[in-house]
Amino acid sequence: MTHGKDLAKLIDALKLDNVVLVRWSTGNLDAWAYVQQFGTDKVKAAVTIDMSPLPMSANPEDWTEASNEDLRFVFSQVLTSPEGTRSFFSDYTKEVMLQQEPEQDKLEAILDLSARTPYYVCSSLFTNAVFSDFTETAKHISETIPSLMFIAEHWAEVAKPFMNARFPRTQTVVMGGHLMFYEYPEKWNQELEAFLA
Repeated sequence: MTHGKDLAKLIDALKLDNVVLVRWSTGNLDAWAYVQQFGTDKVKAAVTIDMSPLPMSANPEDWTEASNEDLRFVFSQVLTSPEGTRSFFSDYTKEVMLQQEPEQDKLEAILDLSARTPYYVCSSLFTNAVFSDFTETAKHISETIPSLMFIAEHWAEVAKPFMNARFPRTQTVVMGGHLMFYEYPEKWNQELEAFLA
């Protein structure tokens, strides 16, 4: 994967400086990989939306994506076909991404958007994400630049103490589900604007 290098090329091509990195879900890999490889000289602040820098761990006190057994099952039994991947995203959207039951047309729009990425690429990205460990990079960000982590309500009881213990200088905001900025845009934008002020 070339997450960090791709972002560096974009920042350089656009001649950006004092960048605020705002990333969601596995998009956090790009920003963490960028900072890991290129540092924070061009980064003014970092906003992480609902993903642990340690997605897989056997320690129950760590904020992870799921249990190791569940993650193995998704990789080996679910993300193996277009149908399995669509079913995974359907369940994930209804159970994790959104708090309200989505209307069928909105659900289909989200699933159609997800289906633009072939299932074998989804599987590769999933594996790359869950086996990553960016705790040291997240710690460096927390200690060197302003940072904010949005945390979904469904895992706040584990995620918030994990963030406070590991990255005490990173602000945390708990709201909504994994797709909080879609479901609660006004509240989410208010929190982001307050952080950036």
